[in-house]
Amino acid sequence: FDPERSYVQLVEPLTIDENKKQITARIRSGGVLQLPWSPRISSYESLIVYTIDDNSLVERQDQVWSISAFEALKETFTPPSFSAPSDG
Repeated sequence: FDPERSYVQLVEPLTIDENKKQITARIRSGGVLQLPWSPRISSYESLIVYTIDDNSLVERQDQVWSISAFEALKETFTPPSFSAPSDG
């Protein structure tokens, strides 16, 4: 993602399950990818679960998106839509 034209937002507070050694986050992302044709990715949410090992390092990351992998891939290869110039 192009940091100047994209965003990542935390949708709700992180949850920490010490018994399972997991940290869960729900985020919303969208914006423009840093590819030559600058494809725009629509806003989508991700549920991310980090599993922590005995050394307090991330051992595993699982992620579920609110869009399909096909939709994400399709947007990656779709040129951006350009809006009409303003009259201002």
